[in-house]
Amino acid sequence: MLDMSAGGLLIQVPEPLAAGARLELAMDWTGLYHGRQAMRLWLIAAVTRTGRRGAGLRILSHRFRDAGPARVRVPRSEKNLAVA
Repeated sequence: MLDMSAGGLLIQVPEPLAAGARLELAMDWTGLYHGRQAMRLWLIAAVTRTGRRGAGLRILSHRFRDAGPARVRVPRSEKNLAVA
């Protein structure tokens, strides 16, 4: 993340994102939030622009949650793959 405000953020991405695309992001939030030290901020954001500096996102919704271990979502098509 390069910059953040109450309504949006600027992130660095390896490839351009399509304007209007929606993203789900999670970031660890440091400092106290309602007396809790370890929180994670979950965001739903829409891409407004992509340029040399990065992708500009507009925050559509946000939610703070307890910061437990990070979970990785496995796409449905990969759930039944065997590992050799």
